[in-house]
Formats: sequence, structure tokens, C-alpha cells
Amino acid sequence: MRRLPFASFSNNLIHCPYMKPAQSRLEKLVTPQTDVASFTDHLSQAWGVAAGASAAQYVAWSESAGVIAQLATNKCVTVEDLCAETILSEEGVDSLLPILMALGIAERIRGGYCLTTLGTEYFLKESSYYVGPGLFWGCDKVMPARYLRSGELAEPGNSVALVLPESLMLLKIQQSRNLAPGVCAARTGRFEGITHLVDIGGGGGALAIPFALDHPGARVTLVDLPAKIKEIGDVVCSYGLQDQIELRAMDVFVDHWDFPDCDGMLFGNIFHMFNDVKCRSLARQCFDSVGPKGRVFLHELLFDEGKGGPMIAALWNANMHFMGGRQRTAAELATILGDSGFSDCEVTPTAGRFSLITAVKC
Repeated sequence: MRRLPFASFSNNLIHCPYMKPAQSRLEKLVTPQTDVASFTDHLSQAWGVAAGASAAQYVAWSESAGVIAQLATNKCVTVEDLCAETILSEEGVDSLLPILMALGIAERIRGGYCLTTLGTEYFLKESSYYVGPGLFWGCDKVMPARYLRSGELAEPGNSVALVLPESLMLLKIQQSRNLAPGVCAARTGRFEGITHLVDIGGGGGALAIPFALDHPGARVTLVDLPAKIKEIGDVVCSYGLQDQIELRAMDVFVDHWDFPDCDGMLFGNIFHMFNDVKCRSLARQCFDSVGPKGRVFLHELLFDEGKGGPMIAALWNANMHFMGGRQRTAAELATILGDSGFSDCEVTPTAGRFSLITAVKC
């Protein structure tokens, strides 16, 4: 673990890709008048995700894996049934089934799943109205290996690989997607009274920067992997916040956590990257690090409680499985936080279908 003073970034400012004409700090982040979800709701894939595919591709995979045929049987099909009767792993079922529900092709009834009337009329090959030939034209991506049971391959010798953009492009992608919702989250009022906010995996500061702008007396420690720190420093400097936001390079699963006087800890789009075991580890580390009555903040794109939508959450969920993570419901996240000792969990919608989940250290 190493702490980097901002003096080390001063020579890079002339080349900073985020530098903008000088203006007052608050003018840079006027609260959006509209919600970015007004158009992202209509996108057919989760924007900015390296492993993303169109919604039609996921339906095509569902058909080729045998999911739609299983759902067409005259019974409520469970996740266990789908894992046993198709080529899919549990991760594969958890990736594809929510997308089918969000599209209205499948539904949950009596603890299982089946096709809806729409699914029966348009997605069974024996139907006069089968849409497959048109809808699936061009849907020729190979099924991701992570979706498949061990030993199964959609096409021999092939699988879809996760290829992330280089660090600067990844940072730009994250900022383009997260900054507007981050501004809305920072201005929910949930951060009032926080004097030292630690942003774990904070990337370009999509929420930490608006928080710092609105709370000039507060300290921020933004934590991320060493390889990303230089570019993050350029973003922070472009907002004139180098004296308020300290950068810390560390691997949160390896390095020791040491954040004196921390009364707030933020995880923005972090829990969805990991499985439950790692999320519980993060929550416990957070509980041990914040002071008495300290608060934890999760900014996540939530599933509805039935995991039948929204569509953007279902698509994100399918993509997060590439990295061993998944999208969750508010209740699932509240359970993880509660089991770690936090209480009084509250959910506040922000923008772009994101929500801010807050809880307090007992």
C-alpha cells in the first residue's frame, strides 16, 4: 500500500485529458435536469461493458442452450431443473433468466418459472408466429464459457473472453456512465455530516468529486488499484480538488485498511463486481474501519425484488458474471450489510436506475 501526494501529478497537468477551461468549481457540476435513464432504458445492451451483447443475443443463447424449450413444459421449472436439463451452469441461468423475464418472455409463478403467453406465441419454433429467423439474424457470438456447465462448449474450442479497455479509456467509460447519477447521489442529503469519506474503488470520482465540491470542509480518501492512480489524479486535478481528495493505491483484498477518523465509506459499483463471500469481506472491513455511528454507502443498479427487471439491471447482471459478480436486490445488499453489523438500511433512488443504499454502524 502506498499513499501518493498530489505533488507527484503536477508535471502531468498540461497533458491532462480532463482539463477544462477555468471556471468556478460548482458550475462544472450543475445537477442534471433530466434523468439519463430516459434514454438508457431503451438501449438493448448494458452500455460501457466490455463483455456486453444485445438483448437479442441473450435470447438466442437461451434458445440454443435449451432454456426456452424447458420453460415451455407444462410445469414450473426451477433453477435446479434448468441447470440439470440444459448445458448451463447456475451462473448461466442467473444471467439469462432475468433477461427473459425483463423482456416479458418468461415469468415466475409458484416458486418456479415458465413461458408467458408472449413467449409461447413468439419464441417456440412450432408456433406460426416464431420470430427467431429475424430476431436472431447476426446473433452469432459464442456462448461465454462461464455460462456453461464444466465440460460443455457451445462451439468446440471457443469461448467469449473478457477484454477490458486500457486504463484511461476504462476511466472515461466509467465517468460517462456514472457521473450524472453520482451527482444526483451526492445531493440526496444522505452524506450530510460526513467529515471524512473513504471511496473504495472510486475510479474517476464520479461520486467523490461532487461530494467534495459540495462539502469543501470534508476530507476524501479515494482508493483504487495502483495502475489507475495516475489517470485518476488527472481527473481530480481538473476539478481543483487535489488538496481535498487524497489518493491511495491499494488492493483492498490484500492490503491493510487504515483510515483514521473515517465516518463514511462509499462503494460505488463495487459490490456488483464480486461474489457474496467477497462482498461480505468488504462489508466487515468497512464496519471495522468506520467510527461509531459511521455510515456505509453503496451506489448500485438494483434488481427489482423478483429479479424480473429492470432490463438494464438484467443486462448488467449477465455481464457481471464474466467477472464473478452479479447485480443484487436491495434486500440482498441489506442482508450483507446487516450481517456485518450495520443497521437502519435505507434505499434512495438517484438516477440512471441507480440507488443509494445507506446503513449505520450500530
